[in-house]
Amino acid sequence: MDEEIGRLLKSLKDHGLADNTIVVFQSDQGFSKEERTFGGGGSAGIYRGSKFSLFEGGIRVPAFISWKGKLKQDQVRDQLVSNTDWFPTLASLCGLPAPKVLIDGKNMVDVLKNPKAASPHQDRFFWQSRGTKKNPQWAVRDKDWKLLHNPMEAKKQELTNEGYFLVNIKTDPAEKINVAAQHPDIVARLRDLYDHWISTVDRQQ
Repeated sequence: MDEEIGRLLKSLKDHGLADNTIVVFQSDQGFSKEERTFGGGGSAGIYRGSKFSLFEGGIRVPAFISWKGKLKQDQVRDQLVSNTDWFPTLASLCGLPAPKVLIDGKNMVDVLKNPKAASPHQDRFFWQSRGTKKNPQWAVRDKDWKLLHNPMEAKKQELTNEGYFLVNIKTDPAEKINVAAQHPDIVARLRDLYDHWISTVDRQQ
């Protein structure tokens, strides 16, 4: 991978395109455990979960962007952003109009230019993947609280009867302890947020 990325960057330079090309590099998910990938491999560090999981190890991934002369180098950001944000962000950087359809992605140019800029999502985001139509895997994060439903890689005894797993990712970033029973009000509030979000998705199908 290092060699091929190096060839790509060299080709841009050789063709005089390096200063006029935005380069983005990002994993689309956590490491794989699939047998078809020779057993997978990798590590998410302290974070729980891997590919297809909505625990942090499956969704918290590194990303890089480079645009010589336009974006500052050697900068680090820790605001909440998503891979869905690249579409409106790259459109903005290229001077193109924002998409007119309802999407989850937000323009994160302010975050790229200012380390103190607020997350374009205001620290709230939603995920849904896999599971079944009647029992999907989904998650909603609102600031430090995160509610998961039917999360992959969770043991059945860890979940509530309804399949919920509530965690404060600031105090428990490894997502080890389900505190749903102690905070039913937060579970209900986050579930309401999810219900509203998924209704907007369904209307577009």
